[in-house]
Amino acid sequence: GRVVKEDDSLTLNLFDGVIHQQNKDLYHILRFSEHNLLLRKKEEGGVLEKKIYHYTGDELWQEAKRHKENPALLTEFHKREAISYVSLFFALVGIGIGLRTKRREKVIGFSASCLIILLYYIIFIACEALSKKVGVSGIVMWLPNLILVFIGGGMLLGVRRQKSEDRIEK
Repeated sequence: GRVVKEDDSLTLNLFDGVIHQQNKDLYHILRFSEHNLLLRKKEEGGVLEKKIYHYTGDELWQEAKRHKENPALLTEFHKREAISYVSLFFALVGIGIGLRTKRREKVIGFSASCLIILLYYIIFIACEALSKKVGVSGIVMWLPNLILVFIGGGMLLGVRRQKSEDRIEK
């Protein structure tokens, strides 16, 4: 295929191909020797419509401030920021799990890690839905990270207390 740029649009010209589509109970196969697919059309005023996921972080922040009635912009901004810190918080929880389990308990540590990851993403998706649909502030996207901090911090404090008690007994 090839991309053709015209004054107001981008078109993809495809050659010798097949398109598979499924609509409810119907499956359709389209074989073609040449097929033109419109990729983007400029809006009136010459500006291309930009999707939320195409914005940079700074652009998202500016658009969120400009369009306060659209919670999806602020939600996307906080979502990107929160997800960038999640590896740090998962590491905190991982250290806590690693210190609490013994060598023979590898399966327990692995299972606990998988369960925490699953719960994190369920809460993350729920927070995103709350923020976009119900209109709760986009800051709610930080809630799963805060939960991880409490879990990881609690585990580390528990290990510290246990070590202190062990030293006192000896």
